[in-house]
Amino acid sequence: MAMKQARFEVYKGKDGWRWALKAKNGRIIADSGESFTRKETALASVKLIQESAASATVDVVGVD
Repeated sequence: MAMKQARFEVYKGKDGWRWALKAKNGRIIADSGESFTRKETALASVKLIQESAASATVDVVGVD
């Protein structure tokens, strides 16, 4: 079943708390890249992404 919108999933992995951003089709499009010792820290990381992403710029680098 497809999701109605993209969503963050916060979960407990083998090495700690992590998050994944999933697209409408359920595929992971971003992840925390690191684990967090506390669920609250993982949630704070998600909140920071949510607050920052809308105004983020796109820079293409390393292209001649």
